[in-house]
Amino acid sequence: MSQTKTSQPRSSGRRGPSLAGWNKAPVLPRPEECIALAGAALARARQLLLNPTAEAVLQCEFAMNEVADRLRQFPRSLARAEEAGRANRADLQRAAAALKEDLSQVTILYHKSSQFYASWTRLFSAKRCGYTRRGAPARLVCSHQFVVRG
Repeated sequence: MSQTKTSQPRSSGRRGPSLAGWNKAPVLPRPEECIALAGAALARARQLLLNPTAEAVLQCEFAMNEVADRLRQFPRSLARAEEAGRANRADLQRAAAALKEDLSQVTILYHKSSQFYASWTRLFSAKRCGYTRRGAPARLVCSHQFVVRG
């Protein structure tokens, strides 16, 4: 019997994902894309705040950070598009202004939801742990233990 040798790809000894190109500047989206992506993230945040569970409020924070990142990219993207002669500045600026107005409304909803959960935590803490000598709710400490009664 003859044995044939199969070639195996040579490993460089390194494991994990390739880091080639990790220091390259990110590709700047077109101004229309900045507005569209920010609008989509803002719609996602607004939808999460319609039923503001604690998890939804946390996810909303990520969506709002994405909106802020896209709005920060917008001026550079608009300037680059104008240099290339492909930007309708007035329309894009109106869209960005409308997006910023929507963002301020969603920010108010976000803060109200956050305040609700902060207040709820204080009330739960007072109910569960009582009060300090100064009359403030005692700090709720998680011991990671289960108590089973019944």
